Amino acid sequence: MALWEIFSYTSGCCYGAFNVIPIAFAIVEGETGAAWNFFLTNLREHVVLEDGETESMAPKIKRPRSGASTSSGTNPQPNFNSLFAECFNEPNNNDSQFHNFQFFKNFPIRKGRVVDYDFLTSPEFNFRYMQQLIDWKFTTFLQIKPRVFHTLVRIFYSNARKVVRDGSVIAIKSYLMGKTFSIDAKTIADHLGLENIGLDDETAILPNLIPPGTSVFTLDAHDRFLHLMITWFFRPSGGKFSTIRGVDAFWLQCFQNNARIDLAQIIFVELVYILNNRMTSHVKSFTYATVLSHIFIKECIDCSLDLECPLTHTINAKSLRKSKFQFINGEWVRDLNAQEGDDDDDVHAPPVAAQQVSVELIQGLFQDLNANINSRFNSMEARMSAFESRFKLHEDQLNRVEMNLDAFHLEWRTQNFPPSDSTGDDVDVDGP
Repeated sequence: MALWEIFSYTSGCCYGAFNVIPIAFAIVEGETGAAWNFFLTNLREHVVLEDGETESMAPKIKRPRSGASTSSGTNPQPNFNSLFAECFNEPNNNDSQFHNFQFFKNFPIRKGRVVDYDFLTSPEFNFRYMQQLIDWKFTTFLQIKPRVFHTLVRIFYSNARKVVRDGSVIAIKSYLMGKTFSIDAKTIADHLGLENIGLDDETAILPNLIPPGTSVFTLDAHDRFLHLMITWFFRPSGGKFSTIRGVDAFWLQCFQNNARIDLAQIIFVELVYILNNRMTSHVKSFTYATVLSHIFIKECIDCSLDLECPLTHTINAKSLRKSKFQFINGEWVRDLNAQEGDDDDDVHAPPVAAQQVSVELIQGLFQDLNANINSRFNSMEARMSAFESRFKLHEDQLNRVEMNLDAFHLEWRTQNFPPSDSTGDDVDVDGP
């Protein structure tokens, strides 16, 4: 185990040790490339505000590729100073918006996936609900550019405020890159090629509603693919569920009954919910980041100062195979001898055993830390007892020295100033 502390020379701050103060630390399993990558990546994101400031803190580590990484081995950062200057300069603005960003900068952006439109429309798959996607005007939305501007999405929520009329939220107004703009259901529909009509109450009871909690293993290939589209794209929740949620059941039943869904209104309601609960524990991540990034471009917001992070994971034929479907004799059929969830990209319940191992590991680390603290405390207590004994000894010696000095002073006064009793007055040996 290693405890790393990174220090920065800070002028005008008296902390001792030549004004060196700790700014970050991490407890890791060992000094490895993965640990350095984890530490410096988080340091860049949450502490450092200028590009390249942490480059010299550790050896150059080649970062693993991920869905949001670049093709090079470096980790480029947005131009934070310019972004802040352009996004927090709204007239009559107060410091609360930047304070909100300081709170939101640690919020994760919920991951999404791109629907493979070519596979969706291919004769090989012949998707059962393709005509409904066309009739409901969902096809343009399915083909928007899969990208996210992470910092601008967070600043959007930092600067966002509700526009209320007759007690209802009719729009969200925000400020980005020197421009004020509003978002409502109609704006979302226009920018995504949707129509603002259809069902938007996801708690509605529909005929033959699939009971929430139903296993996804009961779905055929077309419903399973639709379920992946719902959980990763239409109503992103992370997708890793082995059972059907209430929202999933509503969407599946709407498609099965050809009951049109007002996706634009649902997206707007979700954005309002995040805005209402953004400072509470009810919101732990931001959804529809791809939608917001697309709207920024449509609203002519200059996004060049932020990094464009592409979404590279797709929902395609491979997704069906991972869900244990096989393409046999021109049809996708389930392999009844297999279970879903063989790798990290599959949809499955959380690995309980792994969670238990992690808890045991953490408990062991805390026990070691507690034992170390107790050992150091006991050692310090013994040292303090020894110090008290030595202090008492020195105190006694000082008292004896003080008594000797008093005696010497009295003897010296007596020898140099002998008392006179001729007047009969009392003699003050200590002087006037």
